[in-house]
Amino acid sequence: MAAPAAAREYSTEIDINDEDDLRELYYDVQIDEEEFRILLLLLDNPVDVNRSEKSDLYALPGITAQLADDIVEERILNGPYVLLADLMTRVDGITWRTLDRIEPFVYLSMPNGTKPAFRGTIYYGLYRDFDACTPIEDDYEARSKYRCQLGYDKWPAMLLSARVEILGWLDVGLAGAMHEGVKKAVYDPASRDIYASYGAPLFEPHSAYVRVRRPHVEVVGGSYHADFGRGLVIGTSGNRDRHGYSLQKLVTVGAETSVDPHDGLFGAAGRAHSLQVGRADFDLSVFGSIRSYDLYSSYMKLTEGADNPNLITDNFSSPRIWIDGQRSRSITLPDVYRVGLAGGNVTVRFNRRTHVGVTGYGAFQDRTALEGVDDADVFLVSQRWPTDVGFGTVGIDGAIGFGLIDVAGEAAFWLAQTPAMALYIRARVEPAWGEFTLSARHYGPDYANPYARGEANSDQLLGYTDRNEQALRFTGLYKPNKRFQTRGRVDISRNILLKTWDLRLNTSVTGRPLEWLQVRGTLRFTDQNLALGGRQAIYSGDLEEAFFLQDGLIDDIQRILSDPRLNSEDLSEFEDFLDELEERAGQKVTLAWQVRADHKNRGDITLRYSRSWTDNRKTVQFSDVSCQYAMQQSHSVRLSGALKPHKTTTIRGSVRYHDNDTDGSRGGGLGGQYGDTALYGYLQVEQKVADKLKFSVRGLAGRRLPDSPSACDEGTADRFVPNPDFEYEPTAHQLRAFGEIKFSVWVKF
Repeated sequence: MAAPAAAREYSTEIDINDEDDLRELYYDVQIDEEEFRILLLLLDNPVDVNRSEKSDLYALPGITAQLADDIVEERILNGPYVLLADLMTRVDGITWRTLDRIEPFVYLSMPNGTKPAFRGTIYYGLYRDFDACTPIEDDYEARSKYRCQLGYDKWPAMLLSARVEILGWLDVGLAGAMHEGVKKAVYDPASRDIYASYGAPLFEPHSAYVRVRRPHVEVVGGSYHADFGRGLVIGTSGNRDRHGYSLQKLVTVGAETSVDPHDGLFGAAGRAHSLQVGRADFDLSVFGSIRSYDLYSSYMKLTEGADNPNLITDNFSSPRIWIDGQRSRSITLPDVYRVGLAGGNVTVRFNRRTHVGVTGYGAFQDRTALEGVDDADVFLVSQRWPTDVGFGTVGIDGAIGFGLIDVAGEAAFWLAQTPAMALYIRARVEPAWGEFTLSARHYGPDYANPYARGEANSDQLLGYTDRNEQALRFTGLYKPNKRFQTRGRVDISRNILLKTWDLRLNTSVTGRPLEWLQVRGTLRFTDQNLALGGRQAIYSGDLEEAFFLQDGLIDDIQRILSDPRLNSEDLSEFEDFLDELEERAGQKVTLAWQVRADHKNRGDITLRYSRSWTDNRKTVQFSDVSCQYAMQQSHSVRLSGALKPHKTTTIRGSVRYHDNDTDGSRGGGLGGQYGDTALYGYLQVEQKVADKLKFSVRGLAGRRLPDSPSACDEGTADRFVPNPDFEYEPTAHQLRAFGEIKFSVWVKF
């Protein structure tokens, strides 16, 4: 068995029941974007406790390295688990709270001799959101509009999936959705615009698979996620099941009426595992796929037809999109480009803690998939894909354990027009009273693997994965007893090209003074250089001249300084801005606390509060005649809970108020899907029937409550002087209400 390369130290304790609870953690800034994506994938692809390795279990919330080892050891010695509750009776350290935390992310395959010949699940979901939508005043044809302002987004989304297992070795699944959306898009080279048509909601299957599993061979055809390789090469869920593939359990409804598509592959994969050669076990796997990708319009930019792998996407405008003669502000376009992928993996396992493996893949992308596009370099996909038509990676990984120490490492080589290398090394010490990990990573500036999603993955900066870095990370868990624990993480990273440094600190203390009461405090501190491409971020820390050489900035500066239309005051202000740009760094401090009371049979209630101070280069009014920079303050408070009036009935609810810009600036802040300031709540009822049927009804309602901008936000030409004539009156659109209704049914047979 390999060392736990998928080990996760989540930013907070994960105690959720479904995707909605997970999104609440994300919107409350309790987990980062990478953790959110990993947990979302775990929800969709739960871990099989009866077939998992230690590395698979260690990704689960609340499962330490020692618990993961004990679960596997007990299963090997005394046979598979029949019920999830068996973990609590057979493994020391597993409590009912542990089971509550992992239940959404796990399932149990039936032991041999207990499998019915035919079993499966069916899921049906209905989702509709209600967002007040006011027309744009003084409208004109080319003004961009949201979907509701275009007259669309009126129908609910319906989701359906089914999975059937036959004789324990044949597995068939199908998932699809029916919802409004763009059905066809055509690019016009003359106008450089995209003309699209909106279609009526029709059921469209978007993922299907057939899987065959025998004792030492597994084959899947259809839609799947590639979990092959290590995190640096391919590992969409942090190296879960190094040779396996995960299948989407059901379709899900995301934020803001979007139906999340199957972001996986369409093709075939096979695995031969546990092949004995002498004293070693071999795992062999191959996979191949090709599929067309839908793409959100903001992730696609015009590249002026330039074939340049070092393009900086912010310089290129997004294409204008017209729907039935009206310009759309944001929309998902179908079949924008194609991606093909083929590769394989081999791992030699010498014992449970020592292995070595090699993995790799080759890929191509075709950006001419959109009708009307003849030049592959017209569009640049700006989210996570490289600009090369062909690309791939090859990597090697290994792990060894001795005593209390596990050491693991992996290296990957990016194969494209500009080659690059990435390296990750980790050492973990696991005494009985804690876990301590020290890791180092290096990502070459041109390393651009879009499939890397492992623990070694570099941190994301305002939504963008930064690959141009070298870093050290230390994480620690100290747990002297069952009632107290403290976690900490320190990450120091260096931008290789710009020679700038980032610091991230995250620490928490959790105590349980009473059996039913938990108290938790969290501190986060970030000091990061934001001139590296973040949204709304235009300043940074100590930058060298290399920064101004990026993307022709030095030419732009020289042109501005030589513009004869600028007067001496303008020149002085611009020079002050440049000086300040080199000196300022982005800092954010967040303090949060949480109080939670829970009972096994009655339910739970949680009160969570957080407050942040952010240097986001905003000015506030200091006096009647001056503005000054200040840390922008934000805060959030949420009360949530669950009530269990009967063992088959659960009522959940939550009320939240958040204000991410208390000083009046209208930009910035992570307000989730409901804007910078809002008050909202939801109520959900779940009803089970004999463990074969479950109904769930959820309703949410809220109202946006924007802060009024200050006179410094709407200032004069000199941004340090307030605008004396500024007046603010919120519009009905700014104060609009919103809501949603969700209904779902699970049937097991």
